[in-house]
Amino acid sequence: MNTEETHIEETRPEETQSVESPSCVTGAHAALARRVAPEDIVPGMYAAVMSVRHQYIAWWRLTEHSVDPLEVETYSFIPCNAGEPVRVREVCLPFVCVSCVDGEHRTLDVRLVQLARLDPAYGKNAMKRLVPEEIREKRREQREKQREKAREKKAQSKKDKGESSCSCRKCKHKRKK
Repeated sequence: MNTEETHIEETRPEETQSVESPSCVTGAHAALARRVAPEDIVPGMYAAVMSVRHQYIAWWRLTEHSVDPLEVETYSFIPCNAGEPVRVREVCLPFVCVSCVDGEHRTLDVRLVQLARLDPAYGKNAMKRLVPEEIREKRREQREKQREKAREKKAQSKKDKGESSCSCRKCKHKRKK
């Protein structure tokens, strides 16, 4: 046995261990996405569409005598947005409700879509970074409005209690009226 064969045999147990490990294997710098079975999909997990399957009735082959007219042909393909993270919101097999990067919600049929489980840290960061700029700006404006409402509510609460805070931002003491 030469040294190359020995090296290959030595690495096989590690490969077996990685297959038996959880669906996302994380290392120091990388994570692997693994296909997930429909029964293993849970709310809150991050996933990505790996492949989509379409089924068609072969209408164009109806003139052939050897083909059953109701025969369904199945085509699998990788969509252009494969790998885009989604977050699972609800599961009612075979349907899964997911939220997309753009904030929209979709329903996926797991009989026609193959999902892969993403590492939670990767999924969270990827969804955050892939948000379109106009949606990011809209969310900033909404947060600012919420902060302003909270400030107004706090000021109204202080006014109702008979307290007034100093207009100076450096000191945060309260004065009684």
